[in-house]
Amino acid sequence: MHVRNVIIGSSYLWRDFAKVGLHAFGEHLLSRGCNIEWFTIPFSLLHFISPRHLSTKLHRLARSLGPPWREQIGMGCITNRVPLTFLHPLPDIPFLESYFVSHSYLKWRIVSLPALAKRDGIFPVDMLLFDSGGINVYYEFAKWTSVTIYRVSDLVAEFPHQVRGRTECEREIIRKADLLLPVSGPIYDEVLRVRGSAEGVHLLPNGVNLRLFSVAAPCPPEYAAIPEPRAVLVGTFSSWYDWDLLAEVARMRPGVSFCLVGRGEVPNMGLDNVYVLGPRAPEQIPAYMQHAAVGLIPFKDLPRIRKTECPLKFYQYVASGLPVVSVPYGALSAMAPYALFGATPAQFAEAIDVALAYTSDERARLREVAAQYSWDRIMEKFEAILSQQGFEVGVNYVVAGCANVTANPYGFSHDRVAEWRG
Repeated sequence: MHVRNVIIGSSYLWRDFAKVGLHAFGEHLLSRGCNIEWFTIPFSLLHFISPRHLSTKLHRLARSLGPPWREQIGMGCITNRVPLTFLHPLPDIPFLESYFVSHSYLKWRIVSLPALAKRDGIFPVDMLLFDSGGINVYYEFAKWTSVTIYRVSDLVAEFPHQVRGRTECEREIIRKADLLLPVSGPIYDEVLRVRGSAEGVHLLPNGVNLRLFSVAAPCPPEYAAIPEPRAVLVGTFSSWYDWDLLAEVARMRPGVSFCLVGRGEVPNMGLDNVYVLGPRAPEQIPAYMQHAAVGLIPFKDLPRIRKTECPLKFYQYVASGLPVVSVPYGALSAMAPYALFGATPAQFAEAIDVALAYTSDERARLREVAAQYSWDRIMEKFEAILSQQGFEVGVNYVVAGCANVTANPYGFSHDRVAEWRG
């Protein structure tokens, strides 16, 4: 069966301040000539109870009330809608945290989501694809689509202050979805435990857009006033970042400029060598990495972090030729031998010192390493998985050399960095 009409569910917009893995899947499907209805969920009037992030909420409301974003890309077309609902799941409120609300709230609309998709010409639906931010779209489209796919980049239950009903929905979806694509070994194991079977479960890690991150970019204007060497942290800043660790490391290394590029709340550290630059468009990010000396991953020791092997920023740092300095918790150690580790501020600072000593040849070797983790290779495996199920994507269908898509589900070698550096 040919896949042409695709529904994607995510908490991100198609054109957002950051890109996640689902964007790479969307880009690939568009390149194959697929037509996509991208639902950005959730959004409801309950979001205005809190004044935090008001400008973002107003932007989402405007997108909900206005016409959908439409874009022709190659042979495919994408429509991005932000459906407005009366309410949405909320933690610690008896009714709103229930399974009933998480299961049903997207149905409580005047115009249903399937009706919107049909209005936009994305019908009949061939594929439903979603990540942890868009799991609830499953209940609107599961009976209308030929194949349902959950890309498990994170487990809902391990986000802080998570809604009990969404956790229950995720477990149900893991048991019922046709295909599950966990991105790391520990998540793969947890999915098997919940599903009770390996049928339909395929490990498919994150990747990197080599065309974006490997092409030389001009130095960002802000860097002219920020002395070298620069250690950069790129991401969506949230509660899983260890700001205390980063602040202490910055105090220990006053000669290093710590540049924070991303959206989210960052505490005021009161340090002259910490530069909070704010969010940048995805296509601008490579410049901030290429003109830095070190890429940072200072996560807290949390359950969801321990299940993360190689976050997106790891691949992007390596493709930019940046040595990576990270905390070592759980599966993050799988980034060896292409990362250095430090659990304490002193260890983290010492790892930065080692990273700063990398030669130009070693940085070039990192860029070469990134080639094996390109999104192109990941998408070959994705199409091989679909082929095993009898599906062909879009037009010009080709699958190259991916007979065993679940081999070595734990990814990287654990060899020591010193051995890799020779």
